[in-house]
Amino acid sequence: TLAETPLLDGAFDIDSDTIGDVLAILGPQDLPIIASALDSIKARGTVKGAATEAALDFQFLTLAATGLDFEYSGGLQLGAVPTLNGTVDLNAADAQRLFKPGNALIPILTMLGDVDLVATVNGPLSAPSLTGITLKQRSPDLSTDYSGGFSLGGDQSLDGMLDLSSNNPRGVLAAFGTVLPEGDALNRIAIKGRTEGSVQAPSLNAAELTLDDTTATGSVGADLSRPKPRIIADLSMNRLDLTPFLGAGSQQQDTDPSLNEDWDDTPLDLASLNAMDATVTIAASEVVMDQITLTDAKLASRLDDGRLSATFGRDDNQPGFRVFQGDWSGDFVLDASRSTPTMQISALADGIVAQDMLTALTGFTNLSGLGDVQVNLNSEGNSIKALVNGLDGKFESDLADGALRGLNLAKLVQNGSNLQDLLSSGSLSIASFREAISPQATTDFSQFLGNLDISNGVATLTDFNIDNPAVGVLGSGQIDLGARTLDIRLTPRIDVNAAGAGSTFGVADIPIPVRVFGSWSNVRFGLDSSAVQAELTSRLRNRAANELVNRLGGDAGGIIGEIVGATPRGDGASEPSEPLNLEDELRNRALGALFGTPDDDEEDPS
Repeated sequence: TLAETPLLDGAFDIDSDTIGDVLAILGPQDLPIIASALDSIKARGTVKGAATEAALDFQFLTLAATGLDFEYSGGLQLGAVPTLNGTVDLNAADAQRLFKPGNALIPILTMLGDVDLVATVNGPLSAPSLTGITLKQRSPDLSTDYSGGFSLGGDQSLDGMLDLSSNNPRGVLAAFGTVLPEGDALNRIAIKGRTEGSVQAPSLNAAELTLDDTTATGSVGADLSRPKPRIIADLSMNRLDLTPFLGAGSQQQDTDPSLNEDWDDTPLDLASLNAMDATVTIAASEVVMDQITLTDAKLASRLDDGRLSATFGRDDNQPGFRVFQGDWSGDFVLDASRSTPTMQISALADGIVAQDMLTALTGFTNLSGLGDVQVNLNSEGNSIKALVNGLDGKFESDLADGALRGLNLAKLVQNGSNLQDLLSSGSLSIASFREAISPQATTDFSQFLGNLDISNGVATLTDFNIDNPAVGVLGSGQIDLGARTLDIRLTPRIDVNAAGAGSTFGVADIPIPVRVFGSWSNVRFGLDSSAVQAELTSRLRNRAANELVNRLGGDAGGIIGEIVGATPRGDGASEPSEPLNLEDELRNRALGALFGTPDDDEEDPS
């Protein structure tokens, strides 16, 4: 019916194989697509109503183009806001070929590859809702299956089942405009579960997740409305490998580290920490950090602008994880937001096996025992070597029922019972204590206290004590963590009755410390000659000075005695000196044997 607003009531049938040519004639410059890529359009159906508000009922509407086949059946209601009510069947195979060069959709469509979509569509033509979706997408970088609902309007809500996997997630993110720095992490991802929320804030429940070699179950969500996406997750997993995210992924892992090797100076790869933000709670049977494996771990972590903070612990004050056969709780911070990363570690452990810990962390195997450890450390650096050399903080240990290998202190003191004879004969050397100082020798202990103050990678012993029923040892010295060397002096005391007065290993009541020194790969033992020599020299100087005071007497004797180094008497009087006896002469003669040039086949411990 012709009128001011024509009325339509009839059927239509459209069949054109030249739609691309028609569009080319009409002027395709305003279209994002290449007009000649359109092959044909076919449509059949009925129309009824005013021309501007007619209701069209499509028996079918098909569009064929390069890389695209589209079919719609159902209603289209014209009007101020056209609406759809029907079903759509779409197949896009490399549909980027349909668009003009430079179009923003080309990278995305190239990455998506083949897409098959069947769905019921309802709502405004510009932003309909899709239900009953069956989506299948396949490409070299990404595979996706989705069934459920999705709205193109409003907040673009999601409600369905998702199964997605990618062997190149970096490439997928790049197609959507997020380019990540190169690294060894984020090389494989798989997501399976029920999706809810919206496109900008999706959530996944009853999820199964895979990231590189790690698989997990639980819930995960994301906030994609931010310039940098934030991941929110609560996951359980058998194994979590943090090695690539801590910068060690580019470094070759050495399962049997050599103490002769320097610390790894390869720059840390921490780019992954700046790729996104995250709030993640993890319960894992195993957490792998390079060559260390934590078990029964409970981890609460946040990642904000490259700063990773992790707390290991449980709400019921139970330990956060087990490692080296002990229970641990603590905090770890790795800040990669600055040009030079910083690290902080605070940890408390009980029941650890010392040898397991020292072997894993340093390769040092000469100390065993069970006990407690407290660690508070911080450092900064761009490599493992720089972090070790920059370590500051404290390390405290209290071990029991262990052994120090390479030295038998009880045997040393027993062998030292004839120390005076050795001195008198001039035959004192390390060979005199071969049974006490050897790779096979051990000192068992009931308690081992070792506290370290660490500055710039050098640990100073502030409180060191070894006890067993017969021998007690006090210690002092330093351990250079960066150079992997140590220089420690141990002063043994033996209880001759296993309970009673202590007897010191030494000369004339001067204790002779045992020096433990050298590299971690070649720990050596010797007698600390410098300490005894200094004390004996001081005593001999005092004896000589006192002799001068006594012989000269008066003010002159006092003045000369002070110059030489006499110890003044409180009442100004002096006691007559006794002449040196044979034992004194032999001792002085023996100083050359003890403190002189060592034998060619022995290491000089001084």
